Amino acid sequence: MPTEATRGAVPAEGSIEACARLLPGLLRDPEQPRLVFQPIVDLDRAVVAGYEALARFAVSPPVAPDVWFAAAAAGGLAAELERRVVRRVLAARSHLPPNCFLTVNVSPQALTTDDVLDEFRHGGDLAGIFVELTEQQHVLDLAATHKALEELRQHGAMIAMDDAGSGYSGLQRLVALRPELMKIDRSLVSGIDSDEAKKACVEMLRVLAGRLDAWLLAEGVETPEELRTLVSLEVPLAQGFLLGHPVDDWRGLDARTTARIRVAARELLGSRQLVRLVERVAIRTPEAAEPPGSSDVVVCLDGDGRPASLLINSDAGRPRTVPVTLQLPATTPITEAARQCLDRPQPYRFDPVLCVHEDGTVAGIVHAERIFDFLTRR
Repeated sequence: MPTEATRGAVPAEGSIEACARLLPGLLRDPEQPRLVFQPIVDLDRAVVAGYEALARFAVSPPVAPDVWFAAAAAGGLAAELERRVVRRVLAARSHLPPNCFLTVNVSPQALTTDDVLDEFRHGGDLAGIFVELTEQQHVLDLAATHKALEELRQHGAMIAMDDAGSGYSGLQRLVALRPELMKIDRSLVSGIDSDEAKKACVEMLRVLAGRLDAWLLAEGVETPEELRTLVSLEVPLAQGFLLGHPVDDWRGLDARTTARIRVAARELLGSRQLVRLVERVAIRTPEAAEPPGSSDVVVCLDGDGRPASLLINSDAGRPRTVPVTLQLPATTPITEAARQCLDRPQPYRFDPVLCVHEDGTVAGIVHAERIFDFLTRR
C-alpha cells in the first residue's frame, strides 16, 4: 500500500523526472517493488501453463511500470532495480504451482551486468524460468548479450523475447538470439479477428517459431473474438486481461474462460477434419436402374448396403466406374487423409475419397484435389 511519504508524491501523469526523484527512497524499502503474476494459458488444453512476474510500486496515484524502469535507467539505478526483481522472482519459485513455468523481464543492458547475472548464478537450477528480454531498450552489444544468454541456458533457463513482429530490428533479434519463447506484439493481437493482414503476420510468426523450435505466445488478449481467432491460427499460448489480470497470487482460469477456450478448440478441431471438405453425393442401390440426379460422383452400394464403387461422371466422356480405394471416417485429420491418398496405387491416387459417419453410413466424398489445395493454402 502507498505510504504517507509516497502518497501524492508522483504527479498523475507519472513523469520520468518525478519518478527518478522518488525512486532512491522507494528502493530503501525492502518490500518495494512487489510482484504480481499474470497467467499464461495453454490454448490447446485450456489450462494455465505459466505466469509472468511483473513489478509494481506502491505509490499513489499508480504509475505505469515502464515509467519506473525508464526512471531507473535515467538515474543509474536500472541494474539495482532489476537485480531486486530477479531475486524476488527466483524466491517465488518455491510457491509456483506444479507443471508451470515463470517468466521474468530483464533489459538487455541489465542482463550483461554482474549485479543481475550474479542473482541468476546463485539461483541454483533455473529450469522452468524464462528470462524475457524487454524491447524497451535496443541490444547495444549483441555479443555480450548472446554470451549472457548462453550462460543462463547452461543453468537451465530458457529465453523469451517480446514484441515479435514489431519491426525489422525485432526480427533480426529473433534470428540472432534464437529464443525458446516468442511473444507476439500486442499491436498484432488487437483487432486481429477483423484484420486479414494481422492474421497473415501471425501465421508468418508461427512458421518462424517452428523453424526456431520456439513456442509462440500472444499477449494482450482482451476480447473473445481475438481469443477465438488466435485459437484458429493455432497459436499455442496466450495471456491478457480476458484470460487473467496480474494479481498477487497464482490465479487459475475461471469456468467461463475455460469453456470459451474449449469451444474455440472444438471449432478448430472440426476445421482440421475431413468433414470440412465433404461434398454430398447421390447414392445408387442395386435395385436402381439409373443413378439418381446429376451428381459428379455417385456412390454405388452392394447387396449388403455397403459402398462398393464410385461412378464418376465427366464432361470429357462416358462415366467411369472405379473401386472404393480409400474409405475414411469424416473425422479423419486432413493431413492424414492426404498421406493415405498418396499411399494408394498411382492410377487411383487422385480418385475421390469416400467419407463415412460413425455408423458406417455415407457422409459424402472429398476430391483429392481439394485436400491438397486446402493444405497448400494454410
